[in-house]
Amino acid sequence: MEDELRNSGIDVLGAVPWGTHFCQFYKTKQDLIDTLVPYFKAGLESNEFCMWVTSEPLMVAEAQGAIRAAVSDFDKYLREGQIEIIPYSQWYLLGGTFDDDRVLAGWISKVEQALARGYDGLRLTGNTFWLERNQWHSFTEYESKVNNIIGRYRMIAACTYSLDRCDAAAVLDVVKNHQFALIEHEGKWDIIESAIYRQAKQALAENEQNLNSAQAVAHTGSWRLDVQRNQLLWSDETYRIFGIPKGMPMTYETFLSSVHPEDRKYVDRKWMAALHGEPYDIEHRIIVDDEVKWVCEMAELEFDSKGELKGGFGTAQDITKRKQVEDELRVKAFAVTSSASGIAITDLDGIVTYVNLACLSMWDYEQEEEVLGKHAINFFADKNEFGVTLKAVLKEGVWQGEAKARQSDGSTFDVLVLANLVADADGKPFCMMASFVDITERKRLEQLKDEFIGLVSHELRTPLTVIGGCLSTLLTERTRLSPTDVKQLTKDALLETEALSQLIENLLELSRVQAQKLALYLEPIDIKTLVRDTLSKIKRQVTGRRFVTSFPDKLPSISADPLRIERVLYNLLDNAAKYSQPGTQIKVSVNPEPERLVIGVNDRGRGLSPSEQARIFGPFQRLENNRPDQTRGAGLGLMVCLRLVEAHGGEMWVESKKGRGSTFFFSLPRRKGTDAGKVSLDTAK
Repeated sequence: MEDELRNSGIDVLGAVPWGTHFCQFYKTKQDLIDTLVPYFKAGLESNEFCMWVTSEPLMVAEAQGAIRAAVSDFDKYLREGQIEIIPYSQWYLLGGTFDDDRVLAGWISKVEQALARGYDGLRLTGNTFWLERNQWHSFTEYESKVNNIIGRYRMIAACTYSLDRCDAAAVLDVVKNHQFALIEHEGKWDIIESAIYRQAKQALAENEQNLNSAQAVAHTGSWRLDVQRNQLLWSDETYRIFGIPKGMPMTYETFLSSVHPEDRKYVDRKWMAALHGEPYDIEHRIIVDDEVKWVCEMAELEFDSKGELKGGFGTAQDITKRKQVEDELRVKAFAVTSSASGIAITDLDGIVTYVNLACLSMWDYEQEEEVLGKHAINFFADKNEFGVTLKAVLKEGVWQGEAKARQSDGSTFDVLVLANLVADADGKPFCMMASFVDITERKRLEQLKDEFIGLVSHELRTPLTVIGGCLSTLLTERTRLSPTDVKQLTKDALLETEALSQLIENLLELSRVQAQKLALYLEPIDIKTLVRDTLSKIKRQVTGRRFVTSFPDKLPSISADPLRIERVLYNLLDNAAKYSQPGTQIKVSVNPEPERLVIGVNDRGRGLSPSEQARIFGPFQRLENNRPDQTRGAGLGLMVCLRLVEAHGGEMWVESKKGRGSTFFFSLPRRKGTDAGKVSLDTAK
C-alpha cells in the first residue's frame, strides 16, 4: 500500500513519506537556513505541527528571523502554536543531562498531541552542535532508536550535524543511523543513502511490486483506513477494481459513491454494524465505467481501549467472473431440477447421490431421503439386467436403451434411459448421470396403433372381400343366377360399399381434425328432416331394429354443417344398432333448450359400466364384451362424433346403466340463420 507523501520543501528531496528520518551535514549557519527554512515552511503549509530545536550556530532568535522573512504569516502560526522554536537545553539537556529514552518519549508525546489537535503529523529538527565527545555514544544509540521506530508514526525528522565537529568515524555513525544524509558538494546538495536504508528501500520496492503483482493475479486489492483523518489508502489493484485513477485521495464517501445505488444502504448498514464489532464480510455490486461488477469485501477493524475505532485493514476481491459462473450454474441447476425428464446421479459404485423432482415423481417417491444412498438397481424390475447396464456405462462411457422401472409400490413402468459417465477436468471418471423419460403411454399408444392398423386393415378388407365376391359371382355365374339372387348380390355389394364409405369418411374426418384442417360449411338446417334422412340411410344397412323419433311440435332452425351432423347421427345410430339385440327399439329424440338443441340416441343394449363410460370417447375403443356376435367396427365412430360436435361448439355425453341400455346425447348451439358460411377450425380439441 502506497504511503501518503509529504512535501519536504527541500528541492533535492521532493516529497517524502511519513516516517522519514534523515540528516544534514552543514558547514555554515547559511547552510542550515537554506534547508531548514523551506523545510518548515512546507510543514506549516501542509497542516503539520513543527518543532525546531536550535543550537549554535543558529539560535532561537536567528531561526525565528530567518523563517519570518520567508513565511509572511509566520507570527500567526507562532501564536496559534503550530510551531515551537526552542533551544537544545530545554529539550535534550533537561536537568543538565541527556536521557535518550526521555527525549524519544517526548517526540512520541508531541506527535500524539499534534494529531489530537487536528494536525496531520509532526515535523521536527534538532541541531547536535551541543554534543560533547563523551555524549556521542549515548546520542548515536538514541538516533538508532529513532531510526527503528519512526516508521510507526506520522513524523518527519531532520537531524543536523556540523562537519567541523565530525570526524570520519562520526560521519559513518551518523549515516548508519539515518535513512539518508544531505551534504553539500561543489555548491549542490547531494543525497547519500545508508546501505541499510538502500537495501531496505530496494527490498520494500520489490516486496511492493510482488504484492501488486500477486494482487493483480488474484484480483484482490487491499486498503488501510485512517478514521481520524477520514482517509483510505488503497493498493494499486483496489484502484483498478473500482476503476478509480491510481493515487486519487480516497474517503469513505468516495468509496460509497462507487457502490451500486441499489446496494448502498446494505453496504452502509453492514459497515455501521462493523463499527460496533460485527464481522464485515460482504458481497455487493459496484459501477465501473457504466458496467456492473461484483466485489467481496472483508475487513479487520482496530479499536482503542475505549472501544473507539482507530483504523482498519481490508481486502476487496473482484468476483464478477465467479458470480457469472454461479449464475450459469444456478440456471443449469434450475433446468435440471425443473426438467420434465427424470435425472439421477450415482457414484461409480451405483449409489444414488442426486435425483430431481421429476425423477421422484416418476418413481412415486415423496422425499429424496427415500432414494438417496440406495443402489440404483433397487429401482428397476430386473436387477441383474440393470446391473449389466451400469457395467456398460462404466466400460463404454455411455448407454441408451429401454428398461422396466419399478415404483415404490412395486408396480412397473417403461422408461427410456440415457446414461453417461462423467469425468473431471483431468479425464478421471467420478460419477454417472442418467436421464429418464417415461414411455409407458407412448408404448401403449404404439400398441394401440398397431392394433388399430390391424383392425382397420380387417375392417377394410372385409367389405372389399364381400364386394369383390358379389361382383365376381355376378360376372361369372350371371346366366345361372335367378333374378332374386342377382338382386341380393347387388344389394350386398351396395351395402358393403356404403359401410366401406362410412369407414373411410370417419378416417378422413379424424385426419382433418388431427391436422387442424377441419372446415365446417354452416347453413340453416331443419333437424327433423336431417334425422329422417339419416334414418332412411341407416335402415338400408340395418335390419331387425325398430327406429322411432320423438320431436316437439315446433323446433327452431339451427345453423350447422348438414353433412357433419348427419355423420354424427349415422355413427350413433350405427353403434346403437350394433350393440342392440334384433327386434329392440332405437329412439332418436330432439329437445330444445334456451341456448341449444339436445339430440339423443337411445338403445336397449347391455349398457355401459362407469369405467367404460369414462373411456368410450377415446381413440380405438371397441367394447368387445358389449357387442353381439359378428358385429364389426374400428372404434372410431364415437371419437369422430365428439370432434365434430365440439367443432360446432357443442357437447357430447352418455347416460347408461348396465343391463338397461345407453343414451348418447349431443348438443348444438342455437345459431341464427344469418350465421351461415364456411368456418375453418385451426385448433382441434
